[in-house]
Amino acid sequence: MEPARDSAEQALPALLLHSTTDAFPSIRTHLPPYQRVKIGRLTEPGTVYAIPPPSDSTSSGAILFDFATVSRKHAEVWAEDGKIFIRDTESSNGTFVNGERLSAEGEASRPVQLRTGDVVVCVLLCVLVWP
Repeated sequence: MEPARDSAEQALPALLLHSTTDAFPSIRTHLPPYQRVKIGRLTEPGTVYAIPPPSDSTSSGAILFDFATVSRKHAEVWAEDGKIFIRDTESSNGTFVNGERLSAEGEASRPVQLRTGDVVVCVLLCVLVWP
């Protein structure tokens, strides 16, 4: 039974989170369809956590950082109809796709479709790369 689960997970789009400053080890997490993964800051001290959403629900997962430069509610990423999207959720320091800021400080962005090879930067601390 375990190999079937592994192959099902491999079919899901994946995020690879990599620190540009080696502040945390790389994290790989999958994006189940129609479930949003929120990127933000921990409200209490800790390290980096990737919490995948439950596979049997529509609730969100979260990727949380212990860095003051990451907003509590920084961005969200999701897969929908075979496409991957990201949206800045009113962050202070911004979310960038291939060097372009998605929205002004404190403003939510429109959803932006991501493609293989796009580089997403959240406050220059974490980079999401679509392998």
